[in-house]
Amino acid sequence: MKQRNVALSVFVLFAIILVASSISVSVAPTVNAYECPSWLNEYRCNGNWVERVYLDSYCQYSWEDWEYCDYGCVDGTNAHCNTDPYPDCDSGWLNSFRCGSNDWAQRLYRYSNCDTEWLNWEQCDYDCYNGACVDYPSCSETWLNSYRCDGNWREGLYRYSNCDTEWRNLEYCEDGCYSGMCQVRDTCGVEIYSLSFNNGIHEGESTTITVRAKNTGDIWEKVTLNIYVDNKLEQVYTDNLKYGEIMTSTLIIHPDEGTHYIKVKANADCGEQDSLTKTLTVYRTSYPSPTSCDYDNKCESWESSNCADCDYEDEPYYPDKTTVTFYPSTLDLRLYEGKVITITVDSKINQRFSVNVKGVPSDWLSYKEYVTINNEDKIYVYVTPREPGLYDLELTVNAQSEDRTFRDTVSMYVSEKVVEDTGLPVTGMITLTDAQVFIGVGVLVIIIVIALGVILLRRPNNW
Repeated sequence: MKQRNVALSVFVLFAIILVASSISVSVAPTVNAYECPSWLNEYRCNGNWVERVYLDSYCQYSWEDWEYCDYGCVDGTNAHCNTDPYPDCDSGWLNSFRCGSNDWAQRLYRYSNCDTEWLNWEQCDYDCYNGACVDYPSCSETWLNSYRCDGNWREGLYRYSNCDTEWRNLEYCEDGCYSGMCQVRDTCGVEIYSLSFNNGIHEGESTTITVRAKNTGDIWEKVTLNIYVDNKLEQVYTDNLKYGEIMTSTLIIHPDEGTHYIKVKANADCGEQDSLTKTLTVYRTSYPSPTSCDYDNKCESWESSNCADCDYEDEPYYPDKTTVTFYPSTLDLRLYEGKVITITVDSKINQRFSVNVKGVPSDWLSYKEYVTINNEDKIYVYVTPREPGLYDLELTVNAQSEDRTFRDTVSMYVSEKVVEDTGLPVTGMITLTDAQVFIGVGVLVIIIVIALGVILLRRPNNW
């Protein structure tokens, strides 16, 4: 009985092993039957090329060129080259696709002589990918809530089913289009609202012309302001004004002595316009033109119209003259060491001064070329030498209103190189303070020598 049980157990175990082996063989992937890399016996035609399946080292499939066919490739389950120089093939479309240019899907076509060619198969409305057309996104065709003006045309933005958009003409605006809306013209008008400037200035001073124009119509209007000085166009300014809106334009001028004519013209696109002209008087000097008398009951202005209650003088009243001083007169400095020349101006009137410095390269200098001064003020000239030597700086200051010129020369010595500070100026010259120190030290040495001599004379001889 035991032997029978043992035999039965052995038989069952053997059967289990056989079943397991058959199952493992049946579920193993086919690729295990090949070595990687290797070629598989699967072929196809691609033009005049026979392509074969290749397994790379990772057992990944790819179609690779295998053989070029001089007389065409015969497609089928076992594609091969046609050896007949005059082959006979069934013409028709092959199941090979690709993407061509201009969003065309192309398909391979075979002729009766077995030649093949890529031909356009389908025009893609949206795009082509991997030989097939891709459906475009879907949108509902409708007008979008966006508007603009193109000349007198009011345009709206339209969306197509493929989601493309296009600006289309909606309506022609007889009275103009602004900000995407047609205007309805009832009245059109423009006027110079104000023209102002500082009159009675003096030569050398500036004045600001301020012009304000108003849209007196009831629609948006494009208004252009032209400012003329003595019939010469000096400035043009354009703005879009809604009804009742005011635009402002300014212009700064420096007029010469005499009478000048300031003219302003405002032009609206509808054809309306307005203009205004005023006179500007510029006096010879910068002295004020008062309307009262001074403490001596003398007229402060030489214009009789301002001196009705004063004892009129034939000549104008002049204040003291302007003075200009320069400091220092010499400069003693090292290479690349910066120093300052101070110009002190005491101007009796408000006027403009011009400053000019010569004698050294301009990149050594830093200063303001034009300064407006009233009463006393200072002008600073910064000097930084870049070459050693002896230089003369010629400084010129011009008081423009008085037409007076002030000049001075500053001598500048620049040492050849930076040296240690020895207590002496870089020129090597001894100053007064240095001389006083040397004299004091000399006197002290003499006193010490005399004292030692007296002590020695008074000691005994046997000491």
